Amino acid sequence: MASYPAAVSYAITFVRSEPGMTASQTLEWLNASYDADARPVTRSFDPGELAVWGRIVEVVTRTVGPASSAVFQRHVELAWDSPRIRLEYSGDTAHLTVPYWYRGETGRDVMRTVFAVGRIVESEAGFEGIDEQTGMGLTEEGLACACRQYDETSARASELSSDGI
Repeated sequence: MASYPAAVSYAITFVRSEPGMTASQTLEWLNASYDADARPVTRSFDPGELAVWGRIVEVVTRTVGPASSAVFQRHVELAWDSPRIRLEYSGDTAHLTVPYWYRGETGRDVMRTVFAVGRIVESEAGFEGIDEQTGMGLTEEGLACACRQYDETSARASELSSDGI
């Protein structure tokens, strides 16, 4: 399965809010407590998390289409080649990414698909999705902002690529 760096991808992160925190505050807290130097630990999924993943896979593949799946040390993953979308699930969080490869109406269609997948993750896992580029949730307003942001960044990425940077 091909992979691509998250640094050049549009990203949506899914969390279950900690008590007394919003989803954005929970995400900030998780990011602040992340230790990049910590030794990776193999993740064991409990039966409830596996059931959630099974429902996500069933509904997403029925809605979006077949995807390849993989199991890694700390997460499970679904990935589509066209459009190139990747969903990672680790039981307590999930991440959805798409590279800045698509422009115009194609890009908007890709973002509609990303949001459809995201809404399924929210529904099945009880998570709240946070669009890391706009800071918005997976609402219709959030989708409109995401489409604009994605298109603008894709255009800049294309310009930089054609300049040899």
